[in-house]
This record gives sequence, structure tokens and C-alpha cells, in this order.
Amino acid sequence: MKYYLTQEEMEKLEKLADYALSAHNKQDAKRYVQQMRFVINDVWGASKNILNEMVATIDNATGMVSDKDHKVSVAKQQIIKAKMYCINKN
Repeated sequence: MKYYLTQEEMEKLEKLADYALSAHNKQDAKRYVQQMRFVINDVWGASKNILNEMVATIDNATGMVSDKDHKVSVAKQQIIKAKMYCINKN
């Protein structure tokens, strides 16, 4: 059980998020979103809530959706928020 991500885990999440957001449809993005959920699976506490919100926002912005640019922008803001609060700074 841990309360923060490592820098490497956050970089992996960012890469998976980029892949998911650039996928052509939700079905293609689904595997990246599932991998993101696996990476954050063992995180607990407030970080878990922030990371779950980030993954849900990314999932919402994937595929062919209305107002895609806005949803991608919000997803990228969630990634920045996760980087600020969820990385172990030790």
C-alpha cells in the first residue's frame, strides 16, 4: 500500500494518456485506460481520488466525442494536477 506514485509511474501514465487521447475510437482507447487503472491500482488515500478523477476525465475525452478539444484540455489539466499532488517527492 502506498500513497504516492513514483516519477516513472507518472511518466508511464502520461504516455498512456497521450495514447488514449489520440486513439481513433473508444474501443482503441479502452486498453490504454485499463492499463492506467492498473498502474494506479495500489495507490491509496487522497492521491487515489485524484488519479481516479484523472483517468475518468481521460476516458471521457477519448474517441469521437463532441467538444473534443475542450475535453482533452480538461484531461491535460487533470494530468498536471495529478503530477502536483500524487508524485512522491522524496
